[in-house]
Amino acid sequence: MEQMIDFCVQFVDEFNKNTGQHLTADEYREQLRQYFPQLKRWRKE
Repeated sequence: MEQMIDFCVQFVDEFNKNTGQHLTADEYREQLRQYFPQLKRWRKE
C-alpha cells in the first residue's frame, strides 16, 4: 500500500487542480493512508 501511496503522491498537483483543494504532498499522503484501507484490495476482513 505504501508503494501505491508513493506513486499517487506524485499527482498531488493534478488532484488539487481537479478538486480545487490546496493540499501539500504530506497532507495528500495522509489522506491516502486514511482512504486506501477502506478499499476492497486493502480491507482487512
